[in-house]
Amino acid sequence: VRRFQRRHGHEPDGRIGKATLAALDVPLARRVEQMQLTLERWRWLPERFAAPPIVVNIPEFRLRALRVEGADLIPELSLKVVVGAAFDHQTPVLAGALRYVLFHPYWNVPRPIVEEEILPALAADPRYLAAHDYELYRADAGRVATFPETPETLELLRRGALDLRQRPGPGNALGAVKLVFANDRDIYLHDTPAKSAFGASRRDL
Repeated sequence: VRRFQRRHGHEPDGRIGKATLAALDVPLARRVEQMQLTLERWRWLPERFAAPPIVVNIPEFRLRALRVEGADLIPELSLKVVVGAAFDHQTPVLAGALRYVLFHPYWNVPRPIVEEEILPALAADPRYLAAHDYELYRADAGRVATFPETPETLELLRRGALDLRQRPGPGNALGAVKLVFANDRDIYLHDTPAKSAFGASRRDL
């Protein structure tokens, strides 16, 4: 039972609870379909790598840095990762060249998060931005200008005329490091202050 639980991303406690029973009840035809889909996704990946690859196995919630030796890939580093939620914010399958690494990055808050999370929190607590180390900014022609928090600038934020970013620090959502690689979806690898997430066996959070 523990082996089955580990293979399916459940906590290997040896008990046939609700989640384990649901996984056991999945019909064989559905498992075959899952394997077919996985093989199709595998086809999208590069056959060879020009440089040592860093590979995130999304359903395994694990990252590996690999060394290329002839036709073989030798694991040098293996880390737990947290990925997008399986049914709401799926992490897409893609490949790109690592461009640079940023230490102590700013987090430029995506507009949907501003609208769905930050603005309601700000309405409930006027000190929310300062308490979480956010600042108002606008980027223009590669230059970033910051703005003081006033009723006028907050109104510009609500209208989408200003953006929001979180300053580097212990509470920053990107943690201490950000790895930027070439892709057209603005996806990157980053640290997190939410270390407790790595204790979960299923980490699509």
